[in-house]
Parts: sequence; C-alpha cells; structure tokens
Amino acid sequence: MLDALIPDLRTWWAGGQVAVGEDQEPIALPVLPAQDELEIWLGGQGPDAVQRAGRFSDGWLGSIVSPERAGAIREEIQAVAAEAGRTIDPEHFGLSVGYAREPGDLDKMIRLRRPKGQDVTPVVPVGGPELRDMIQRLIDNGLSKFVVRRVAPVESWPSELAWLADTILDLQT
Repeated sequence: MLDALIPDLRTWWAGGQVAVGEDQEPIALPVLPAQDELEIWLGGQGPDAVQRAGRFSDGWLGSIVSPERAGAIREEIQAVAAEAGRTIDPEHFGLSVGYAREPGDLDKMIRLRRPKGQDVTPVVPVGGPELRDMIQRLIDNGLSKFVVRRVAPVESWPSELAWLADTILDLQT
C-alpha cells in the first residue's frame, strides 16, 4: 500500500490531482504543505522496507540495529535508489538510539519490552562511554542523524540534556 500511496502523496503535495479510489474523480488538496518539497523518511530493516526506502524515500531512520547493520542497510538503500535513477542525500540516514544511563534502566526496559533472555546490549548502549562509542560507530558507518532516547523514565530533563551534551554533543558535525 505504501508503494502505491507515496507517489500519490507527492503528486498531491505538488498541487496535482489524484483519484482516491477506483471509479473516483481525481481531486487536489485544498491547502498545500508549507514545506516545498515535503520529505518522506522511512524506516524498517526487512527486504521490502529497504527496497521501498530506496525507491521512494528522502531518508531512512531505523532503530534497534547495530551500527554495522545500519551501515549495510544504508548501502542497500543507496544501491536501490541508484537502480531506480534516484539519489538520497548522504546526510539523510539515521538511527533512533535507545540508551540506558545505568544497568538498572536496561533491566526495566527488558522486563517491559523484550522476551526473557534476549540480549539487547549490542543495540542499547549502557552508560556514557558505550553511548558515545555507538554514536561514533554509526558515524563511521555513514549515518549522521540520531534520535537519542533514554529507555527509562527521565526524572529531570535539564539534567538529562546536560548529561547528553557532555556525553555526545562534541560528535556533532
């Protein structure tokens, strides 16, 4: 459905008309997006998701993959885009990175969200040095956009943001 929908969305956002269903008259949007051109970023790591991102997306934001796998996905997406006669800005590849500031955070996340016994440490760094290492490995694998999010509740956002700034802000390019 996304494969069919994305070209229609781009047509609508550009001011064109699209038939919403079979035997329907084409319609245009009454109001166009303020951003021109409106970008579509996709995620996913399965074969269909990677193919779709290469054919249709303006960027990729994955999650829960190792830096090396994220880099391989980036390369796959770029190859598919090239086959489709498209290019994706090399700065439009990123990852949502869940992190634990301490092991207790990770224990809570595993209990709530992961099957018993599943090791998430390769994709969920614990502590500042591990988070920093993961971000650097992602950069080394060609990614440049990151959504960092603590896997446990945050008690003080000013304190959390200061910790993040001290931990990874200097990696920003």
